[in-house]
Amino acid sequence: MNNLCIVAKNEETYFIKRLSDEATREIIFFNPWSRQTLPEASAYLIRTSGIYGDDQDLEILETISEKKCFNSLRTLKMFRDKVTQFQFFAQLGIPCIPWCDLRIQLPQVDPNQSYLVKPVRGQGGWGIQILEGHSVEGWMQEQRLKNDLSYVLQPFLQNRNEYRYFFIGDKTITLKRLPQKNVMANFTQGGKAELSSLNVEVETMLKKLIKASGAYYGAIDLFVQGPEVHILELNVVPGIEQLEKVSGENIAKIILGNLVG
Repeated sequence: MNNLCIVAKNEETYFIKRLSDEATREIIFFNPWSRQTLPEASAYLIRTSGIYGDDQDLEILETISEKKCFNSLRTLKMFRDKVTQFQFFAQLGIPCIPWCDLRIQLPQVDPNQSYLVKPVRGQGGWGIQILEGHSVEGWMQEQRLKNDLSYVLQPFLQNRNEYRYFFIGDKTITLKRLPQKNVMANFTQGGKAELSSLNVEVETMLKKLIKASGAYYGAIDLFVQGPEVHILELNVVPGIEQLEKVSGENIAKIILGNLVG
């Protein structure tokens, strides 16, 4: 048996189509919310991110050997939650933007400061809002009525250079986000980027984070302003559309060449 099971909610994505184009082995698609039986496969690539608020997908996969998973279940679970991520960064001494978990803590806000609210579980850039300090309490009251305070609040840092540092094993590619009217737009929402690089000190810190995370494939988002660095997120299920189009490299083929099984 030499097949690959891609675990995802939706098989009609650029990532999965590209892997299907490049695959030399049988590709099986499995939706963990479909109530179907998990198929036997020689390798599993998990593309679910927990945006639905539960861990049902990973619970179904717990019987799989970690050696068969491209990014372990432990790593996937740890990095699907922003609060868990930020706590992990703090343990490593990795700098990130100050944050407040609105589920358990009342924020102290400056009415003259702008803030970002982000869903605790990432949703591909959706759900992120910019709020002025004076409007935070009103927004929270609206969310309480919806019984949904699963957000983190962070000060909105402007005029920062934003990078995305992709890694697949030892291979790394750095993209720099280009200025645009919608400061919140990621690539799927029209964001643009170009190939770039980071200095040795920053790369050393990022490689320390990657090693500690146990991730084999992913992307780290970060702000850099002079000597100041803030890690935004370690995404262990990033897309590859922007990466392939900007770098010109066949990322799907590289991923398939590094898959276990």
